[in-house]
Parts: sequence; structure tokens; C-alpha cells
Amino acid sequence: MVKNPVILTGDGSSMERGFENAYFHEKQVREEMEKIKYAAMKLKEKYCNYKELSSFVDYLRATEEIFTRAKIENWNSDRLKKELIESEINLMSINSNVDHSVFDGIYSDFRSTHLAIGDVYAVSKKLVSKYANCLDCITLIDYIRDTYILFASEGKDIESIKNDFLTAKMQKLSSDGEPPMWKLEEVYEDFKNSLKEKYNNESGKEVGI
Repeated sequence: MVKNPVILTGDGSSMERGFENAYFHEKQVREEMEKIKYAAMKLKEKYCNYKELSSFVDYLRATEEIFTRAKIENWNSDRLKKELIESEINLMSINSNVDHSVFDGIYSDFRSTHLAIGDVYAVSKKLVSKYANCLDCITLIDYIRDTYILFASEGKDIESIKNDFLTAKMQKLSSDGEPPMWKLEEVYEDFKNSLKEKYNNESGKEVGI
């Protein structure tokens, strides 16, 4: 039995525009990632003798990459939250002796249901008790809890979320006074200035400066 041929219908120009848009977005992502990489490498060199500050630069790079992709690709809040938490898990796995699967298990407990704020605190409390002897685990639990709570706030744009996110991270890192909050803020300003410097250099090349 001969099957009827499949006839493709549709506007070829629409498909072409779709490919062009996808190419443009990917090109834009690559260019922005290069700027972020440049800024991070510059600061890694500057703070190479300061472990805490160097680790904070890694965090800034990872966070900036995620928020940049989120803006370009128009992610929803659930996708952004997921990417931020998974990035934190990857960073912590690199800098910790705790197995990645343990961190994944902690995240899984939070993901097990669509949690209301009260449920987030309840799950967090249960996990803190379970992992009371694992400081890195408790750090991740606090991070995921605070991330869920931050994303529960309505009416915030992506820049406001990023600023709140980074402020909370700096407060957490400086909670024992080392490194001090002002130093982390200084590193963050250096990072933003390096991003602008890379942008200005490339703009200058485009106009022949």
C-alpha cells in the first residue's frame, strides 16, 4: 500500500526569519559571554592571591552569564530559578568535598512539590536537621530556600532580581566579617566596570577609533 506523500505547507519566509532570529540570538549570546569571560579573567588575575575574592569572581561570572542568557532568550522565572540553583550546585561541587549527588538530593527535596513560602521554610528546616554535620549542605539549603523566597516576590524585573540576588550573596559571604561587605561590593563594581570597558573597546573598534 502506497502512503500519501507528506506535503509541507507554510511560509518559507517565516521559516527563514526564524532561522535568522535564532542565529542573531546565538551570536548575541556568544558576544556577551565573551565580555563576561574577559571581565572575570581580568579580576581573577587581580585577586589571584585572595581565595575568597577569587571564588566570588567565579560566582559573579556564572550569575552574569545566566541573567544575560535569560534576558536574551526571554526565560520565564521557573527556568531562571532552576539555572541559578544548578549553577550554584556545580560551583559548590567544585569547591567542596561533598559529592554532587548529595547536593542534587537536597535540591530534589525542594523540587518535589510546588512549594508555598511556608512549605519552603518547613523543607529547609527538615533538611538542616538532616544535614546538621555538613556545613556545605546547610549553605546550599539556605541558598535554595532564599532563592525560592526571592522568586516568590511578584512584580520584580530581571535586573531587580539580579541585584537582590547578588546583595544577598555578598551579605552571606561577609556575615563573619571576612571578607568585609565593602570589599565584595568593590569587586562587584570592578566586575561591572570591566564589562563596560570591554563593551567600550569593541564599540571603538566598530567606529574605527
